[in-house]
Amino acid sequence: MGKPVTPEVFAAAGRSDLERLPAGQMDAYAGWFGGMEHKGVGRSYAGLPGLIAYMDTVNKAAFPLPFEADPAMVADSFATTRRVYESLSSDGLDVEIPDAPMEVDRHTAGDFMFQNIYPETPRTRVRRILDFGPGVGRQLNIWSRRVPDLCYVGMEAIENSYICQSEYFTRASDLPVHDYVDDPDGFEITETAGIYHLPTWRLDKLPWNFFDLVIFSQVLPELGADLIVELLKTLPRILKPGAQLYIRDHDLSWLPGHRYDLDAFPVSGDGQTRVSTTALLQGARGMLGDRPENAYDR
Repeated sequence: MGKPVTPEVFAAAGRSDLERLPAGQMDAYAGWFGGMEHKGVGRSYAGLPGLIAYMDTVNKAAFPLPFEADPAMVADSFATTRRVYESLSSDGLDVEIPDAPMEVDRHTAGDFMFQNIYPETPRTRVRRILDFGPGVGRQLNIWSRRVPDLCYVGMEAIENSYICQSEYFTRASDLPVHDYVDDPDGFEITETAGIYHLPTWRLDKLPWNFFDLVIFSQVLPELGADLIVELLKTLPRILKPGAQLYIRDHDLSWLPGHRYDLDAFPVSGDGQTRVSTTALLQGARGMLGDRPENAYDR
C-alpha cells in the first residue's frame, strides 16, 4: 500500500506551483470556487474520521437509476467498497463494515454499464482512464477489478477531496499509486499500470493522444467558467482516436460554478451516456471559437 498524502505536503505543492508556473496556467484554478460544501464536505482535511464521514455521505446517497444495476457489477464495486472499510477498521478506526452492497455500488455499476455500452474493439478497448474530480474515488471500484493493466488518472484541486482520494486509492486496490505532490518535478503519467494522482492545475501533465476514456461524473457544474474553457481546450490534445467521454451531472438544475449550457453539445441519448469525442469537440468549437493555441499560451 502506498503512502497517503498529508495536508502539509499538498499545501506545499500548491504554493510552489503558484509561484513557479505560468500565470495563465494557474488562472483557471484560482477562480474555481466549486467544492462539496453543499454536501457537508469541507475544503480542509479532517483526518481519517473525515474520510469516513465523506465515504458515508457518498456511499449512502441514493441516485436514481432508470434500470436495475447488473448484479455482477454491483458485486465488484461492493468488493472494493468493503475492502476500503476493512482497511480503515484494521487501522483502528471505528467504522461499520457493510455486509451488503451500498447505494454507491449500484450507482457505480450504473456508471460502469454506460461506460461500456458500446461493443469493445481493439481500437476502443478502455485501459487508460482520466477521472476528473473523482469525489472519493469510486470510479476505481470496478475498473480496477476488471482491467488488470489499468492506467487510472485522478485529478482534483480541493484539499479535503484530494487527500481523501489519496487514502482511498491506497486502500482500494493493489495497483501502485504515483502522486504528483510527492515528487512534482519527477511526476510523469506513463503507460505503466497504476494509479496516477495529480492536482487539477497540472493539466499540462496529461499526455498527448493518450486516454481511452475521460469521466466527468457529477463535477462539471461545479467548475468555474475559466476552468471549463481550459478543459475544452485540453480535451482534443489528450484523447486518442476512438476515445470516449462519459458525462453525468445535474443538467441545468444546479450550476454553482458557471452558466454554460453543456447540453448544447450534440450528445447522444439522455446526456448521461458516453458521447463521441467529435461531438463534444464540435460543440466546444461552437462555444469557444477556433483556438489552436496552446491552452496556457496567454
